Amino acid sequence: MAIEYMGFVESAPVSFKIGPAKKKCYIHNALLEQHFKPLWDFRNNANREEQTEVLSNIEEETFVRFVEFAYTGSYSVPQPVPFLAMNGSESLKVSENREPSKDFELDSEEAGIVPPPEDVSLGDMVEEPPYEESPAAAIDSAVDQQWGTWGVKKKKKLRKQPPKFDPWQEPSTEPVLDDGPAAEDAPEEFDLQQFERDSGPYRENGAVKDRQNKKATLWKSFICEAKTRVLPPWEPAVSTDDNLDFAPVLLSHAKLYAFSNQFEIESLRQLALERLRLTLARFGLVVEHINAITQLLKYAYTVGDAIISASEGGHAELREMVIDYVICHVESLVQDQMFLDFLQEPGLLSRDLVLKLLLRLN
Repeated sequence: MAIEYMGFVESAPVSFKIGPAKKKCYIHNALLEQHFKPLWDFRNNANREEQTEVLSNIEEETFVRFVEFAYTGSYSVPQPVPFLAMNGSESLKVSENREPSKDFELDSEEAGIVPPPEDVSLGDMVEEPPYEESPAAAIDSAVDQQWGTWGVKKKKKLRKQPPKFDPWQEPSTEPVLDDGPAAEDAPEEFDLQQFERDSGPYRENGAVKDRQNKKATLWKSFICEAKTRVLPPWEPAVSTDDNLDFAPVLLSHAKLYAFSNQFEIESLRQLALERLRLTLARFGLVVEHINAITQLLKYAYTVGDAIISASEGGHAELREMVIDYVICHVESLVQDQMFLDFLQEPGLLSRDLVLKLLLRLN
């Protein structure tokens, strides 16, 4: 959803009193008028009693996710919460004054203590006499400490002497050849033909290829770095951990779908429906997670269905998607007593369930 920020940053924010506590939530007025016209009309045209009745039934977390979507085009999903500990046992507490158990006492060998040999008595052990420094050495040490390095001559470094001339040595009869300047000092002659061979096309395995010079190589490297960081696609938070309750995760999408359907926010409605379907597709349905599906089913057929039915042109896609999932896992859901109790309540669930079960018959 493209948003023209310059069109609303200078507009004043407006407030909505959300939930039973009527907590104030703010959003820019021009943003509502540009992209969420039905909600903007409801705030400005509906009477106070109607606004209070409608907004008090909206949860604060749902409206905050809508505001997040209005500014960013996405919304955050709550994390699964751990179940409350049932029949929890107290943690083991260790007393600080508890004496160590005798079962865990270590003998001297395990503790690293080496006892003295038994055949040697203390009387046989002879102490070494203390070291006594001679008087001359003591005087030299005192002098060195007092004067330090003063008066000590430094040793001169020996320089490499040239060979001595021997007048009686016979001169060498070998001729001395002049090799001229060294090869590394000689200027390198430019070879035009070699340059053309290095930079021009060449033949490899019968195919003619072009050599790339340094300019082309640098430009290719520059083009390869000219890219933007691509954000990873949204992934649902799913797990088979039986200690986590996924009902808040599933219901967050369903409630946001009902809110967007109520105020005709098509882009948010489709996004919430797609994320809920993806979450259910990756969902690990263990025994402890069945109750979360039952809560989603109950919301889709009671609270959410009432909100959608009250809105003009309401869509029943939420209810249809949830019942399709239930049909695929009905053998697991019948283990939940809440699911069986909900089947006995009046409503459309029993009819939809029977019609969908017909699709499973061979």
